[in-house]
Amino acid sequence: MAVGDIISQIFASSATFYTFQPAATVEILITEAGGSECFLGLNDGVTGSIQQISVATASSYSMKLGITNTNYLYIRGNGSNPHYSGIQIK
Repeated sequence: MAVGDIISQIFASSATFYTFQPAATVEILITEAGGSECFLGLNDGVTGSIQQISVATASSYSMKLGITNTNYLYIRGNGSNPHYSGIQIK
């Protein structure tokens, strides 16, 4: 992957926490995420910070969430498959 590449994923099932952890020197800017009853946050392998960003109906939310190999994406959708999209910035 290179700077400027689009990064996206739709996870295969709901009701499971998923992580996206870039390689050691890579930085990603998450620009959109969602799902039904979607929870999203950062994790460092020990401590997590997570917030519910949607309830009941499937929704997508625009955001600017920087992730690295140290503080990476943590996402779960209870009602539908969670997803995210972003761009590599370093």
